[in-house]
Amino acid sequence: MCIVDEVALRLQKTETSGMSITSDEVTVHPVELSVYSIVSSNLDGIQQSINELRESQAILIITMRKISQSLKQEDKLLYESEDFKLWSKELTSLESRLKVLYKRYSKLSLKNQSLLQQSTADSNSTS
Repeated sequence: MCIVDEVALRLQKTETSGMSITSDEVTVHPVELSVYSIVSSNLDGIQQSINELRESQAILIITMRKISQSLKQEDKLLYESEDFKLWSKELTSLESRLKVLYKRYSKLSLKNQSLLQQSTADSNSTS
């Protein structure tokens, strides 16, 4: 048993028995009392630091869980969603339709230009 434990035990016995410590009956040496108060105050500070550490760990765990859930939800929405696959197929279909329409527009544009050239050539020859 260390000295701090002995002092604490003596103090508890004195407090529970209701006896007051007089100069004739010194059960706790003043040096022991000083050591006990110094060590107990340091222990209280350590205990408070440990409690603060536990609180911050709990906050960090909660924050990490929220971030993890958010990332899982984002991953599910982006990569596992059937809607995404359907939209991708529809987009591919629209792109192919757009290419067909662009080719048709190009052909019509060429025909329009050739008709314009013919009409200007005909109007020049008739004038």
